[in-house]
Amino acid sequence: MTSLRAQLANLAQSNPDASKLDSVARRDSYIYSPTQAGKLSLDQLHQIGLDGLQQLINSDHEFQQFRHPLFGEAAKRTDRTLLEPEPAAQLKQTIEKFLYLLAPHILTKPSAYAIEWLVRRFR
Repeated sequence: MTSLRAQLANLAQSNPDASKLDSVARRDSYIYSPTQAGKLSLDQLHQIGLDGLQQLINSDHEFQQFRHPLFGEAAKRTDRTLLEPEPAAQLKQTIEKFLYLLAPHILTKPSAYAIEWLVRRFR
């Protein structure tokens, strides 16, 4: 244990910036600052995305087809980086189709909320 403690002390001295890091995680985000984004849970982000999607569905029912594959409960557990090639390709195609349909709405708040979910969940 003493050896480990000494190694950690050496690392801390050689990297003084490490001690300046905030305790709050910082995350990339489409609509939030990195600090704000780091404070949002996956469930909160999912709800934000769902709210945006529902508003989009209210203006165009074509968005309904994306509720399950991109905004469903299973999507909360999907890690795109761990998918096999075929499911990853299907997910990519679904996201592209969603973004194509979203293009005319891109400047609206609902689209920003939906994009936030896609960015944070599927990278």
